Amino acid sequence: MTSSMLHVPVLVVGAGPAGLTAALLLQRYGVDALTINRYGWTAHTPRAHYQNQRSLEILRELGLEAEVVAAGMPEALAANVVWTETLAGTEYARIPTYMNARIDAYRRASPCPSSNVAQTLLEPIMARAALERGARIRWGHELLTLAQDAQGVTAEVLDRAEERRYRIRADYLIGADGARSVAAEQLGIALQGPAGWAAAVNVWFKADLAKYCAHRPGILYWTNRPGAGFWVGSGGFINVTPWNEWVLSFMYDPSAGQPDLAPAAMAARIRQLVGDEELAVEVLSVNPWQMNAQVAERMGTGRAFIAGDAAHRHPPSGALGSNTSMQDSYNLAWKIAAVLQGHAGPALLDSYDRERRPVAAAIVERSMANIEIFKEVAAAIGFSGEQTAAQGWESFHALARPGGDGQARRQALRRALQRQQYHFGALGFEMGVHYAEGALVPDDAAAAALPAGHDPLLDFVPDARPGAHLPHAWLRPTPTGPRRSTLDVCRPGRMTLLVGHGGAAWRRAAAEVAAALQLPLDVVAIGIGLDWTDIDHDWAELSGTGDDGCLLVRPDKVVAWRCRGAAAAPLLHDVMCRVLARD
Repeated sequence: MTSSMLHVPVLVVGAGPAGLTAALLLQRYGVDALTINRYGWTAHTPRAHYQNQRSLEILRELGLEAEVVAAGMPEALAANVVWTETLAGTEYARIPTYMNARIDAYRRASPCPSSNVAQTLLEPIMARAALERGARIRWGHELLTLAQDAQGVTAEVLDRAEERRYRIRADYLIGADGARSVAAEQLGIALQGPAGWAAAVNVWFKADLAKYCAHRPGILYWTNRPGAGFWVGSGGFINVTPWNEWVLSFMYDPSAGQPDLAPAAMAARIRQLVGDEELAVEVLSVNPWQMNAQVAERMGTGRAFIAGDAAHRHPPSGALGSNTSMQDSYNLAWKIAAVLQGHAGPALLDSYDRERRPVAAAIVERSMANIEIFKEVAAAIGFSGEQTAAQGWESFHALARPGGDGQARRQALRRALQRQQYHFGALGFEMGVHYAEGALVPDDAAAAALPAGHDPLLDFVPDARPGAHLPHAWLRPTPTGPRRSTLDVCRPGRMTLLVGHGGAAWRRAAAEVAAALQLPLDVVAIGIGLDWTDIDHDWAELSGTGDDGCLLVRPDKVVAWRCRGAAAAPLLHDVMCRVLARD
């Protein structure tokens, strides 16, 4: 029996990375939201494990950066990806990854590090913070059906503990309920692209692997055994907590049937891939899964939107899933808040799909490309699925031969390893998202040029064009004080106008426009003797506005407009109306 209806401004379905980000941000923005999650608590397995700098910037804004970094692996222990026969056997190769590969480039790009922190560690931090701050989350409450009209969305929900059905009426809904999204299905949003094109198993387990790994610390240890099973008998050991908590991830050929998934069989497989038949193994869970490469045909309809895995599903290669999911919610939450608070018109919400769906398509394409790049290492080592073990080892040992053939093989291996940076260090791809259209006023400036020989996927060049993420620069308050990032001086949930030495007129114009439109608009002056001093004296070049211009920055730290000319209140008024879809 369905009880009476509950009314909320926003209903968030799902409490994974996307849903918890939405819950935290909406609470921060002063929006009364309710989050429901069909499970009794957060993630029960450590699926995602790498959070890039953009995600850490969101957590920084939420005051959670330090706690999340402390919960993850120390940077020095997340140093490598290693290829081996078994963990106890022959090592074929290793490469440095992410921040360890190009530490200076990563530190110039953001005030935050990246962090190898498992989903089982990240989500409880976010959930506890949300609850402590007053966000409402109902655990064990499952979405059953959805219906919407011009005024809102009606959800039928099951309280699984009490076996009671009830209804929630919301002005807006965010469906962040994962790869089996009920919200997307109920909204009639189809996904485009192949589903189930490969099969895999994740085994979460505990075992002390310090003697095999501590001398070559890393986040992933990939085994290749020639002549042994599907995809050269491989399996990857993902480091959850050094050195005793792990996930073994391996693929299998579904045409040959599903492997034995009993804990004892998985423990035996782990011992075999470690190369230690006496190893004590505690299997915590076994989770088969399918690989997809899908993007939603749209990321919203009417007053309901989808985010995270509900909208894009792809292999974990490149660690793009939970990061993109959090960034979906970062894009959407401020827009819903602005509409509910009367600062923006409802059409602002249309920009969510225009901005985020191209990003979703790009990460699916990148993830699939990373799969192919990863296979190149085994091939360069000399392994293929058709070999016997003896043939595989003969091919591997040929790498050591002097002369032309051995030299060519070694060069091929070096190239294959260098290309793994697209998989484990694509800083330009992670940080360089640019919205071509949406809640912004484009200008005609070209993208910032990369130095000759650099790769836009690997190398990040800060860019202050509209649609780009606000560049990071270190500032100090005038006259002195602890340093802060340009990202930090833009207050949460508010539009910010960044100005320079000719900014007094912009300050007056902003006050006039904020009063006329009845919305919050901060003005921050950066320069010698202004609100904030540019420590490294590079902000003027990064911003590209000159003394008299300005940058208009959205709450999600995206540049909405750039002006190189003098202040004009009518112009700023028109820009604000355009960005916020105001009449």
